Amino acid sequence: MTKLIILLTGYLLFGQPTYSVAQKDVQLQSCCEKIMRIGPCLLYPANHNGKMRFRLLGIYSHGPTLFFLLRLNNRSPLDYDVDSIRFCVAENTMKPIYIYDSTVMVPGYRRATTIYALPRFTLSPGRRLLIIVREKNGGRHLRIRAGNSTLERARRV
Repeated sequence: MTKLIILLTGYLLFGQPTYSVAQKDVQLQSCCEKIMRIGPCLLYPANHNGKMRFRLLGIYSHGPTLFFLLRLNNRSPLDYDVDSIRFCVAENTMKPIYIYDSTVMVPGYRRATTIYALPRFTLSPGRRLLIIVREKNGGRHLRIRAGNSTLERARRV
Protein backbone atom coordinates (compact mmCIF):
# COMPACT_ATOMS: atom_id res chain seq x y z
CA MET A 1 0.00 0.00 0.00
CA THR A 2 2.83 2.41 0.81
CA LYS A 3 4.44 1.82 -2.60
CA LEU A 4 1.17 2.83 -4.26
CA ILE A 5 1.00 6.01 -2.18
CA ILE A 6 4.63 6.87 -3.03
CA LEU A 7 4.00 6.30 -6.75
CA LEU A 8 0.81 8.36 -6.72
CA THR A 9 2.50 11.17 -4.76
CA GLY A 10 5.40 11.21 -7.23
CA TYR A 11 2.97 11.24 -10.13
CA LEU A 12 0.96 14.14 -8.70
CA LEU A 13 4.03 16.21 -7.73
CA PHE A 14 6.33 15.56 -10.66
CA GLY A 15 4.01 14.40 -13.42
CA GLN A 16 5.60 10.97 -13.49
CA PRO A 17 5.90 8.06 -11.08
CA THR A 18 8.76 8.11 -8.60
CA TYR A 19 10.84 4.95 -8.46
CA SER A 20 13.41 3.76 -5.99
CA VAL A 21 16.95 3.07 -7.25
CA ALA A 22 16.36 -0.70 -7.33
CA GLN A 23 13.09 -0.34 -9.26
CA LYS A 24 14.73 2.03 -11.73
CA ASP A 25 17.64 -0.36 -12.36
CA VAL A 26 15.23 -3.23 -12.96
CA GLN A 27 13.22 -1.08 -15.36
CA LEU A 28 16.36 0.03 -17.25
CA GLN A 29 17.61 -3.56 -17.43
CA SER A 30 14.30 -4.78 -18.86
CA CYS A 31 14.40 -1.99 -21.47
CA CYS A 32 17.95 -3.00 -22.43
CA GLU A 33 16.97 -6.65 -22.76
CA LYS A 34 14.10 -5.63 -25.02
CA ILE A 35 16.46 -3.52 -27.14
CA MET A 36 18.82 -6.48 -27.55
CA ARG A 37 15.88 -8.56 -28.85
CA ILE A 38 14.72 -5.77 -31.21
CA GLY A 39 18.15 -5.23 -32.75
CA PRO A 40 19.52 -2.43 -34.94
CA CYS A 41 17.39 0.47 -36.16
CA LEU A 42 19.78 3.07 -37.68
CA LEU A 43 21.78 3.46 -40.87
CA TYR A 44 24.88 2.44 -38.91
CA PRO A 45 27.04 5.52 -38.40
CA ALA A 46 30.46 3.90 -38.08
CA ASN A 47 34.18 4.48 -37.75
CA HIS A 48 37.14 2.16 -38.13
CA ASN A 49 40.80 2.27 -37.24
CA GLY A 50 42.89 -0.54 -38.61
CA LYS A 51 40.79 -3.66 -38.26
CA MET A 52 38.63 -2.31 -35.43
CA ARG A 53 35.14 -1.09 -36.31
CA PHE A 54 32.80 0.90 -34.08
CA ARG A 55 29.10 1.23 -34.94
CA LEU A 56 26.11 3.00 -33.48
CA LEU A 57 23.41 0.43 -34.19
CA GLY A 58 20.47 2.29 -32.71
CA ILE A 59 19.07 4.98 -30.46
CA TYR A 60 15.99 4.20 -28.41
CA SER A 61 13.93 6.23 -25.94
CA HIS A 62 11.87 5.28 -22.94
CA GLY A 63 10.55 7.96 -20.60
CA PRO A 64 13.32 10.40 -19.69
CA THR A 65 16.08 8.09 -20.97
CA LEU A 66 17.93 7.59 -24.27
CA PHE A 67 19.53 4.21 -24.96
CA PHE A 68 22.51 3.90 -27.32
CA LEU A 69 23.17 0.46 -28.85
CA LEU A 70 26.91 0.29 -29.64
CA ARG A 71 28.96 -2.48 -31.25
CA LEU A 72 32.71 -2.97 -31.40
CA ASN A 73 33.88 -5.44 -34.07
CA ASN A 74 37.46 -6.69 -33.84
CA ARG A 75 38.66 -8.11 -37.16
CA SER A 76 42.27 -8.57 -36.05
CA PRO A 77 43.99 -11.26 -33.95
CA LEU A 78 44.95 -8.68 -31.28
CA ASP A 79 42.59 -8.19 -28.35
CA TYR A 80 41.13 -4.68 -27.99
CA ASP A 81 41.16 -3.49 -24.36
CA VAL A 82 38.58 -0.73 -23.89
CA ASP A 83 39.85 2.08 -21.69
CA SER A 84 36.74 4.27 -21.83
CA ILE A 85 33.64 5.10 -23.82
CA ARG A 86 32.62 8.75 -23.60
CA PHE A 87 29.64 10.77 -24.77
CA CYS A 88 30.59 14.43 -25.36
CA VAL A 89 28.64 17.48 -26.47
CA ALA A 90 30.79 20.58 -26.96
CA GLU A 91 33.54 19.38 -24.58
CA ASN A 92 31.00 18.50 -21.87
CA THR A 93 31.15 14.80 -21.03
CA MET A 94 27.80 13.18 -20.25
CA LYS A 95 27.72 10.40 -17.68
CA PRO A 96 25.61 7.32 -18.36
CA ILE A 97 22.97 6.41 -15.80
CA TYR A 98 23.07 2.72 -16.69
CA ILE A 99 25.36 0.41 -18.70
CA TYR A 100 24.10 -2.94 -19.93
CA ASP A 101 26.66 -5.67 -20.71
CA SER A 102 29.69 -3.44 -20.22
CA THR A 103 32.51 -4.13 -22.66
CA VAL A 104 35.98 -4.30 -21.13
CA MET A 105 37.76 -6.28 -23.83
CA VAL A 106 36.94 -7.43 -27.35
CA PRO A 107 38.86 -10.64 -28.12
CA GLY A 108 40.44 -11.14 -31.54
CA TYR A 109 38.00 -11.90 -34.36
CA ARG A 110 35.00 -11.25 -32.09
CA ARG A 111 32.49 -8.48 -31.50
CA ALA A 112 30.86 -6.99 -28.42
CA THR A 113 27.59 -5.13 -28.07
CA THR A 114 26.84 -2.69 -25.24
CA ILE A 115 23.91 -0.44 -24.36
CA TYR A 116 24.46 2.91 -22.65
CA ALA A 117 21.54 4.75 -21.05
CA LEU A 118 21.77 8.53 -20.74
CA PRO A 119 19.29 11.19 -19.64
CA ARG A 120 17.26 12.43 -22.62
CA PHE A 121 18.73 15.46 -24.39
CA THR A 122 18.61 17.30 -27.69
CA LEU A 123 21.30 19.24 -29.50
CA SER A 124 21.14 22.88 -30.45
CA PRO A 125 21.90 23.81 -34.10
CA GLY A 126 25.53 23.33 -34.98
CA ARG A 127 26.23 21.01 -32.03
CA ARG A 128 27.16 17.37 -32.40
CA LEU A 129 27.22 14.36 -30.13
CA LEU A 130 30.63 12.72 -30.13
CA ILE A 131 30.97 9.12 -28.95
CA ILE A 132 34.62 8.23 -28.30
CA VAL A 133 36.09 4.80 -27.60
CA ARG A 134 39.69 4.77 -26.35
CA GLU A 135 41.96 1.74 -26.36
CA LYS A 136 43.99 1.05 -23.24
CA ASN A 137 47.73 1.33 -24.02
CA GLY A 138 47.03 1.59 -27.74
CA GLY A 139 46.31 3.92 -30.59
CA ARG A 140 43.19 2.45 -32.15
CA HIS A 141 40.83 5.13 -30.84
CA LEU A 142 37.40 5.31 -32.46
CA ARG A 143 34.80 8.06 -32.69
CA ILE A 144 31.34 8.66 -34.11
CA ARG A 145 29.69 12.02 -34.66
CA ALA A 146 25.91 12.31 -34.59
CA GLY A 147 23.67 15.31 -35.08
CA ASN A 148 20.25 16.17 -33.75
CA SER A 149 18.60 14.51 -36.75
CA THR A 150 20.11 11.19 -35.65
CA LEU A 151 18.77 11.67 -32.11
CA GLU A 152 15.32 12.55 -33.44
CA ARG A 153 15.08 9.15 -35.15
CA ALA A 154 15.14 7.38 -31.78
CA ARG A 155 12.67 4.52 -31.49
CA ARG A 156 10.42 3.98 -28.50
CA VAL A 157 11.00 0.92 -26.38
